[in-house]
Amino acid sequence: MTLRSKNMKRLLNWSAVLLLGAGCVALLSFVNSLRSNAICEALEVSYRGDTLGLLPEHILRESSMVEGRMPLGNPLAELDTRHIEERLLQLPHLKRAAVYKTIDRKLVMEVEERRPILRLIDAKGKSAWLDSEGTLMPLSAYRHLRLPVLSLPYALEEELLKKGKSVWNTEAEKHLQACYAYALLLDESPFWRAQLQHATLDGQGRLTAFPQVGGHSIHFGDVEALPEKLEALAMLYREGMNAERWNKYSSINLTFKDQIVCTKK
Repeated sequence: MTLRSKNMKRLLNWSAVLLLGAGCVALLSFVNSLRSNAICEALEVSYRGDTLGLLPEHILRESSMVEGRMPLGNPLAELDTRHIEERLLQLPHLKRAAVYKTIDRKLVMEVEERRPILRLIDAKGKSAWLDSEGTLMPLSAYRHLRLPVLSLPYALEEELLKKGKSVWNTEAEKHLQACYAYALLLDESPFWRAQLQHATLDGQGRLTAFPQVGGHSIHFGDVEALPEKLEALAMLYREGMNAERWNKYSSINLTFKDQIVCTKK
């Protein structure tokens, strides 16, 4: 092949590359033009993880409104997905939210609900949920859950519930971390979750449970070493008591380390 032929081939190759690049730029410009003029034709709500129905779809759709307008029928380019995400995350029952636009002119809202594991009842009779990550939230108006109950000696601050406040970020309710430690242990054990359906926490942080089976109360003291105390109680149930004997005691005291004190009726 002559030098002139090589140069001509090289020139043709570069010309092809330039034409291809220009075509890509033109195509991208065309696509961007279509996107900028595209109208939102569908609003899709997608639940992720375990869905309990704490927030029905119509509540989430309402949260997508911007300046009183629903996304449907409005230009996609004018929809601020970050703003919609922020509005969704103001709902205390939501753990995560992601909002994005698709090429087929949809606005998609992916959400993940929190998972309540304990119901709290404060000194004024107001109820709240504590979730698996230690976050407080109000009860759902759309779903009733049967959860272990813990009664508190003080009133919960309304602001803690509205904002979905974590027990790790509040100093006002010093015993909430103890509640969370107790809730996690129940959540890990179907037996304790069923047996210890109701408990109380006093002003000194001492925990007392009232089991479903047996006419006795269980005094744990504070929640330190609570896993060991539950293990000792389980051993007592397995080896020291049968179902018939459970009703013969008025209380079981696990307050002191390595001791179990049973009081007969």
